[in-house]
Amino acid sequence: MPGPFLIHHMVAPLWADIGGPLAPVSIRDQMLRAQSIVSEARHAGAIGAQRPFLVIGGGAAGAAAAREAALNGVPTLLIERNAHLFERQALCNTRWIDPAQYDWPHGWYDTGAYPVTSPAFPAAISVPIPWTAGFASNLAIQWRASVPVPGLSIACGWQLGARQPSLVGPASAPLLRVPLQSTTMKSASVTVGFVLACVGFGSESTSPPSGSTRGTAFWESDSLQTPTASRVLVAGAGDGALQDFLRAATRRKSALDIWQAGVGPLVSKEQLYLLTSAEELSARAYVWSDGRADKQIHADLHRVHQDVVDSIFAQAPPLSPLAPLLASGAEVQLVSREKHFPQCYALNRFLVLFLLKLDECLSRAEPTRRRRLGVHVASLDKIVEYGTTTSPPSAAIPPKLWDAVYSSAGGPQGPFDAIVVRYGITQPARPWWVPSAIARQALPYRPH
Repeated sequence: MPGPFLIHHMVAPLWADIGGPLAPVSIRDQMLRAQSIVSEARHAGAIGAQRPFLVIGGGAAGAAAAREAALNGVPTLLIERNAHLFERQALCNTRWIDPAQYDWPHGWYDTGAYPVTSPAFPAAISVPIPWTAGFASNLAIQWRASVPVPGLSIACGWQLGARQPSLVGPASAPLLRVPLQSTTMKSASVTVGFVLACVGFGSESTSPPSGSTRGTAFWESDSLQTPTASRVLVAGAGDGALQDFLRAATRRKSALDIWQAGVGPLVSKEQLYLLTSAEELSARAYVWSDGRADKQIHADLHRVHQDVVDSIFAQAPPLSPLAPLLASGAEVQLVSREKHFPQCYALNRFLVLFLLKLDECLSRAEPTRRRRLGVHVASLDKIVEYGTTTSPPSAAIPPKLWDAVYSSAGGPQGPFDAIVVRYGITQPARPWWVPSAIARQALPYRPH
């Protein structure tokens, strides 16, 4: 009998999908989903020594699932349409990935390792791909080296074929024949006991609605932590946008780095408890919301974070030790469609609000200092070359300076050295199966 985790990710007979619009979606979350699916599929008899396993997608989730199955004696085939596993992460040498920092304010946020280790989790546990925090490109190299194990076949340059899979064999123990297609248009098929699709969440929206010019994608190397990006516009208010706001404003690699550089000691145990409680209440409400209450849920949580930040600065902490948190010469503006941030990690929300308040207090203390950080309620419509009202003729030859055109009043004006657009994900077409019934999930912090 399949367990509840497997059942809720089944999208067709003998087929589960964890590549759809699920939340939360960190690399660790996806590895955890993958391991949990494999564990329940094994115990349900869906995969085993006589029931091979097909995994579609060679990212973090797919590689973790394939390795976990093979380590447990299941003949496994992992296919990836790109030339290499972890291709997105391998091409990005400026994005720091930490498996634990976004568990803040829980006590193990600074451990930097997966699986989570903490007195709250006294028992040791095994995961298919253990890892510690690092830059994406370096981690991709480590992960690629760790994936191959006996019983696991890896086929890069292959993807799901156009024809619909079909059930074969006896009705009491059916198998699934799955058509495959290579990037060179070769065709093949495999017969397996179960399929797990981990094909990603779709294409990132890095362009505003009008014009052809786009910002840097999340998994592309960028210059946000360098002096060349002295004036930056970030459009969006989800985790990708907030993460890039923090990187550009401080030129530090991670949220944890900022917290440990002087913010942490200013937050009392009582304030951490308040934030933990508010995050827990918000998460429970969000998981079961059908979307209509989302704005109120996020607004209430945002207000608690803002109140804690305001109470910290109401105690008049010395500003000179905090001033270096803001990178010299960096001016960063965030454009959000709402007054509050949407669903995002607690540490990102808290630190953005903290830095905004710090910037405000520093400007009040120094009359000649102007504000360097800001949040504006507006919607970016177009990216243009500074001094013009039209997009440049070719996005491949970027001008030195950029400007922004908005669909409503209220947005900051250029010139900008860099414009980052984080306007969500466009879901890929899945023509013959339905998405997971429960997209919003409350995941455990590590497998059980």
